Amino acid sequence: MASLDSLTTRSYAKRGVVGYVTDDEPISLRIRSIGGHTVTHVITSGSGSGATALELHDSDGTASIDLTAAATDTLGELCDYINSTTNWECKILDGLRTDSVNTKLLEETVSASTVDGVTYYDLHPDTSIYLAYTYRLTNDRHTDTSGQTPAKGSHRVHIQGINYYANVSTGPNANGVQVWECDGGVETQIMSRASIDATDTPITFASGYGKVTGKDGNDLVVRVVDGSSMTDNTLGYLQVTGEVE
Repeated sequence: MASLDSLTTRSYAKRGVVGYVTDDEPISLRIRSIGGHTVTHVITSGSGSGATALELHDSDGTASIDLTAAATDTLGELCDYINSTTNWECKILDGLRTDSVNTKLLEETVSASTVDGVTYYDLHPDTSIYLAYTYRLTNDRHTDTSGQTPAKGSHRVHIQGINYYANVSTGPNANGVQVWECDGGVETQIMSRASIDATDTPITFASGYGKVTGKDGNDLVVRVVDGSSMTDNTLGYLQVTGEVE
């Protein structure tokens, strides 16, 4: 059990956060080059529904990963494989380990981006093929050895509200809005709500006074998902309002 001092310190350090993603914006996998090698490029074998391989090129060579293979065709398997290599590391962000990656990644050439001074290569899902908007509420969105990652066990995350607009199939879909708690590699669905098609929809808890809280060190993943369609739409978004401490 945490000490009173640590709980008090954590409470004082609490901050509000708002996560917001639109079409094709969730970050399924955040990849980082390690070991000081120069990155040539990070590419897939195609874009959208054609992406069947991921290639990580640096000055030390090329890691080519078959996204159709049974051992690397889910987000969790792909992440584990990359973390087993010498030159690269990664972290699952806006997704679940069981999510399929075969033919579902967006970019053909993955551009570098800088977050808090750290260079990453982010893989995004094609929303209309993934059939989901997803956002992970976590204390950090860095990979493990980036130098930015705090100790997980000393932090909690809370969801205070969910807002979304999604062009899904007519319904409502009884399990269309989901909250998952992620404890390392164990992912458990802890909430389900019906989704509403093409409607700006807020979800709050106890009229805004309640919240969904993860256990110490765990992340909470929110997604709006459909079994048959998720049409690209300029109005489409998922917003997660919460706290991290």
